[in-house]
Amino acid sequence: MLHVNKIIANSQALGDQIKSFTSMPVLPLAPFVRKADVVSETHAPQYITLINPSPEKGLKIAVAIAAECEWQNKPYKFLFL
Repeated sequence: MLHVNKIIANSQALGDQIKSFTSMPVLPLAPFVRKADVVSETHAPQYITLINPSPEKGLKIAVAIAAECEWQNKPYKFLFL
């Protein structure tokens, strides 16, 4: 049997969510990634990007939305990776 006496969360927000459904102590740690290292200084969106689309993740819905945007001449570009 596994015994746990504390849950470690990688953010305060996640720690708060965990506390909502358990009475175990939660230790939130500082973020492991610095925001300045991962957020672009400039923002020039070009695509609506879907990563690893699959039927379980709603591929049919995503393709239908892309087709509808094209049919209605919307300027959106979709990128399926």
